Amino acid sequence: MAEPLPFRVPDLKKLVKAAQDMGLPVTGIVVGPDGSIHIKTMDAKENEADATLERWMRNNG
Repeated sequence: MAEPLPFRVPDLKKLVKAAQDMGLPVTGIVVGPDGSIHIKTMDAKENEADATLERWMRNNG
């Protein structure tokens, strides 16, 4: 049986909020089998491209 992870959901929420407070758009969280946590973010260029596409779709859709 697997060992329990050394963190809880509130801990993950704090990490996500900290990343968002730094201006990083969080796209996901990956928890490794060793208990490591990786927060996936979108870089500013990708975020700008998404915003531009959404604006275009609203205006032309």
